Amino acid sequence: MGIPTVFDTSPTYTGTVTAGDLEIDSGTLSIDATNNRVGIGTLAPVRSLHISGSGSQRILVESTDGQAGIELKSDSTNGVIIYSPNASDDLEFYLGGEDRVVFSEVGDVHADGSLFVKAKADALADIASYGQIWVNTATPNELYFTDDAGTDFQLGAGATALSGTTNNTICTVTGANAIQGEANLLFDGNALTVTGGQIVKRVILDTSSTTSYNVLATDYYIGVGSAGGTAQALTINLQAVSGLEGRVIIIKDESGECGTYNITIDGDGSETIDGQTTQVMNSNFASVTLVCNGASWSIV
Repeated sequence: MGIPTVFDTSPTYTGTVTAGDLEIDSGTLSIDATNNRVGIGTLAPVRSLHISGSGSQRILVESTDGQAGIELKSDSTNGVIIYSPNASDDLEFYLGGEDRVVFSEVGDVHADGSLFVKAKADALADIASYGQIWVNTATPNELYFTDDAGTDFQLGAGATALSGTTNNTICTVTGANAIQGEANLLFDGNALTVTGGQIVKRVILDTSSTTSYNVLATDYYIGVGSAGGTAQALTINLQAVSGLEGRVIIIKDESGECGTYNITIDGDGSETIDGQTTQVMNSNFASVTLVCNGASWSIV
């Protein structure tokens, strides 16, 4: 069975056709046959595809149920796809068979590979609310962070300050793979050395208004007292031990009343503290230090 063909033998064009070129609607669409170029909004395209016009110009590639993107090829085998996945506002770069760079819709950047930063003599002009990471052309090349106030901080070996003050510096010690803070704090290998004072988070529980407390992941020192009111017995519920190996918690009767109003320390479920599911503090001004071994708690 043949395929019927119906052609308009006298079509009407709003434009001109000249020596192989095509112009439609006074430049809405044009073809430069000599240079094999297509123009939209221009009669003189200077690239293979040239879009021109006043105001904002955009290209829309839309898929109603899948990815939308652009594929670039420099030869017959290698290609780059820049696309937005289905049901996402991310922008992804598909290179070498994998998604190599992803710009997420919340502003995060994910890169599968190394980041190369060209060295320069100085940071850019200060930009409010933005910091800069750059490589100084000094020898050897040095990595810097510049905050939005224009203050430079060297990162890596030989760094002198991250905080911008002389009393709270953090730097690496050349040759020791260490981080040092104003001669008072030193990380070297797996060891931490503190030669100054230590300030820790202090949680205070008022037993005149609290009878039960669930230990938080951020708790270290827990002080117990009645704050001048009528004291009550208190139960402190520990977290589950899974993933807490090495966690230290200190509990102290600061008001000297747990001889009468006991403090009960309760492990999670059947988890134990020195072999018991609960431990009772019943001596005034008592103090207990707990250390988690990943399976239970120990009193030291």
